[in-house]
Amino acid sequence: MSFRIWTFLSTIAISIHLSLQGNPAFAQGYEYVGQGRLFSNDLFGDGNDRWRTGAYSLSFLWDRAGLDRAQRRPGEVVELRLRSELITPESLTNPDPDDRRYAGMLSAGLHTHFRQQAVEGRLGLDLVVTGPQTRLDQLQTRTHRLVGLPLPSDAVLDAQIADGFHPTLSGDLAWQTRLSDNMRLRPFAEWQIGVEWLVRVGADMIIGDFGREGFVFRDPSVGQLYTAGDSARGLSLIAGADAAYIGQSVLLPGDQLRQDRHRVRVGLSWRGKRARAFYGATWLSPEFTRQSRTQIVGSVKLGFTF
Repeated sequence: MSFRIWTFLSTIAISIHLSLQGNPAFAQGYEYVGQGRLFSNDLFGDGNDRWRTGAYSLSFLWDRAGLDRAQRRPGEVVELRLRSELITPESLTNPDPDDRRYAGMLSAGLHTHFRQQAVEGRLGLDLVVTGPQTRLDQLQTRTHRLVGLPLPSDAVLDAQIADGFHPTLSGDLAWQTRLSDNMRLRPFAEWQIGVEWLVRVGADMIIGDFGREGFVFRDPSVGQLYTAGDSARGLSLIAGADAAYIGQSVLLPGDQLRQDRHRVRVGLSWRGKRARAFYGATWLSPEFTRQSRTQIVGSVKLGFTF
C-alpha cells in the first residue's frame, strides 16, 4: 500500500505538471511562473524533536499570460501544491500515554489564486493521505539512524494515526494595506474543512519588497509566508500572528483537542542576483489538552541561480 501511495501522489504531480505544460490550449493562455518552497523543522527552532516536528511545502504556479497581476479572477492563476508533514509525541522512545499520537501526512492539491487590487484570495482542494501508508515513519527512522538521533519505538509507531484519505477544501482572503513605501500590513482570514476543520484570522507585517512582484503562499502548519515568481531583491522582514478555532481534527481525538490555537512568527528574507535565503521562527501554542509547553519551529529556504 505504501508504495502505491507514493506512486499515486507522484503520478498526480507529474501528470498535472505535464498536462499544464504540454497542453496547447493551456499553453496559449498560461505561462509557468515558477515554484515556491519552504522546509520547517523544530530542530531549527527550539532544538527539540517533538509535536509539529517537520513539514515541507512545494508549490508550482501558472499564471494567465499577458494580464495585469493586480487583477486576477478565480482560475487565472493555478497552483499545484505538494506537502509532507510529520507530527510526533514529545518522546519517540518512551511516550506519555496522554501525549499526542504519531502522524505522517502527504498531500497533493490544486489551488487557484485571485486578486482585486488590494484584496487577494485563494481556493483549493487537497487530498491528504495519513498513516503508515505514507512511509514517513520509515523515512524518519532511517534519517535518525543515519545522524544518531533516537529512533521511534514500536509502541509509538503502532499507535500512530491510521491510514486514511481525507479530501480537504480550504480558502483564504487577505487585504494588503500600504503603510509606507517600504511597509505593508496584510490582515487575513482563512478556513479549512477536511483533515482539520478550522477558521483562522491574523495579520502579517512586511518591511521590504518581499512578495511585491510575485505571488504569496502561506505554509499551513506554521503560517510562514513564501513566494513564487518574486524577483524583488534586497532584505525583508516579515512578522505575523494569528488565532484559530479548531472544530475537529483527524490528528487529535475530541477529548484531547484544544479548540484554540495561536501562532506568532518572524522571518528574514534576502534575495541577491544569484542567490536567495530565508529563515523564520514560529511560536506555536499547545494543540492538545495535556500539552504543557509551547514549541518553536524554524523554517528555511535556500536557492541559487547559475
